[in-house]
Amino acid sequence: MLRSLKRTAGGASYIEAGVGEAVLLLHGSGETAQSWPTEIAGLAAGHRIIVADLAGLSPPDLPDHLRRLLDDLAIAAVSVVARGEGAVAAIAFTLAHPIRVRRLALLAPPPESLAVPDLEGLRCP
Repeated sequence: MLRSLKRTAGGASYIEAGVGEAVLLLHGSGETAQSWPTEIAGLAAGHRIIVADLAGLSPPDLPDHLRRLLDDLAIAAVSVVARGEGAVAAIAFTLAHPIRVRRLALLAPPPESLAVPDLEGLRCP
């Protein structure tokens, strides 16, 4: 079932489903927030799923965009799951706001996204 996009007061577009510990899903290029229907259906049974729509955002803006989205939704910390180029946003967000990330899972990240010197020593709380 495709869910419609919601928009925060700050203008961030997202999909939300389920209740429980928050999980943030980040899509890759050529995708939208609606590219995760199977994952949303499976994870929403026990988690609060937030799917950020990253379309049209530039990489330097992503960490603050995601922080504002979580702030607008009153979410202190999330587990982040990103696929493809969404890994770039996930890594940038994790490095900029490590206290906000419980777990980080990267699915098929582009190799260049993993060449981040600060990533090696990062430990999520």
